[in-house]
Amino acid sequence: SSAFQQSQVACSPESFFNENEWLWADSAYSSQTWCIVPFKKPTVGSLSHNQKRFNYHLSKVSIAHAGIHFYGSLKGRFQSLCELCFQIQSEDDLEYANAWVRSCLVLHNMIVKFEDELGLSTSTDEFAREYERMEERGHGGNEDPDGDEEPQGQPHAAQEGLPANQAVRNTLMAHIIHHIERGI
Repeated sequence: SSAFQQSQVACSPESFFNENEWLWADSAYSSQTWCIVPFKKPTVGSLSHNQKRFNYHLSKVSIAHAGIHFYGSLKGRFQSLCELCFQIQSEDDLEYANAWVRSCLVLHNMIVKFEDELGLSTSTDEFAREYERMEERGHGGNEDPDGDEEPQGQPHAAQEGLPANQAVRNTLMAHIIHHIERGI
């Protein structure tokens, strides 16, 4: 995520996102009005029931291409992307890491294109499932919170005085929880 902070998206998000658009990201990224991340467990206390629900449902969001989970299939196919095993300490190291990621993206997109043209899309699903298994073994923490805790209120009006990034995330959380409760 530190390399991401130097990217064009992070440096000039207005070039990539309209007012009501944002990027879903994991908790390694910083919360911005255009970058929505899960709530982090506070050092004291715990997340509210709605924050846990938001995190759970956010963890189920995936970018799809023709029904294929892009990031899961990419990381499953090129497992080196899960953790590059070197430190970025210089401009050359950053160039190398960028070239590595770009190469994986290009190869992934070529494979998806060829599989689509040949009617072979099952292997990508296998890679997505492999990545999900890796995530379950390595990270966890996004269990379904429904049913094991009493809901705690998260008032809408409490957003006054919040930084803009937190207000946007709280609004999205309220919207998602509203739709979940209505069964939409």
